Amino acid sequence: MDEKLLCRIEPVKLRETDSLSVAIRVLTENRLSALPVVNERDELVGTIGVNGLLEKLLPRSILAVLERGDDVMPHLSFMADNTDELSDKLHELDDMPVGELADRNAPVIYPDSPAMEAVLLLLRGEDDVPVVERETRKFRCMVSALDLLHTLQEGVAK
Repeated sequence: MDEKLLCRIEPVKLRETDSLSVAIRVLTENRLSALPVVNERDELVGTIGVNGLLEKLLPRSILAVLERGDDVMPHLSFMADNTDELSDKLHELDDMPVGELADRNAPVIYPDSPAMEAVLLLLRGEDDVPVVERETRKFRCMVSALDLLHTLQEGVAK
């Protein structure tokens, strides 16, 4: 994989002690779908993504249906369609450190991984995929589907 093409911009990252409110601000201001969470040595701790945050707003009964992998959309008519309640639920987590919310099992790729590995992870539904050094897990950058398309488009132009 040509990491220089996939990692085109200086990566935005969070420290594991940053609050969720900081994470949401960074995600929304930069229009990102996920952010890496790193420790003081810049080693990847996990990722925090928009989809994972939205899951925190769902009742447990709906999460159970989603976790089973059913193809049937759960019946939601019992839920009030109240954005104020959803906003309140999210704000209850404002001060929580992102290190506690990070997906510590998020898949990673390495600078020497085949580009197809990134394609498969992105197609499988990963928000973005972190690139880390194989031996140290030091964070390098995030690869998004848009980065990958840009790289492929540049390859076609050559």
